Amino acid sequence: MNEVPPGSALLVGNVAVFNIAGSFCATQDKCTHGQGPLSAGKLDGSTVTCPDHGAVADGGVRAETNDGLSLTASANGPLLAQGAFVLRAAVGQGQYEGTNAELCRCGASRNKPFCDGTHERIAFRSEETGDD
Repeated sequence: MNEVPPGSALLVGNVAVFNIAGSFCATQDKCTHGQGPLSAGKLDGSTVTCPDHGAVADGGVRAETNDGLSLTASANGPLLAQGAFVLRAAVGQGQYEGTNAELCRCGASRNKPFCDGTHERIAFRSEETGDD
């Protein structure tokens, strides 16, 4: 993930991926308060400040990985994580350790952070995909 140096963000589809001191955190790019672009916000430790109105969000779930991780936004579907990584909750407990996963982008999965296929039922349409 050389595209995301520590302390920066990368927009993948409509998901903001943050590098927090070598650990990765992914969340929807739109701020839940004012819909501002979190990927353009100021990152301070594990918190990001929305550039539009100053709301602060914590880093939440993080992915610890080596450089072999690839993140691709599928067309109108999940974020595909390929490569070895560990997801940890904000308080540090291990949530998932594996090599591949489909992560929810529509926000409606009942198995977050993982995709459960709900995007198809609700006809989720993304603004951008990794296939463009």
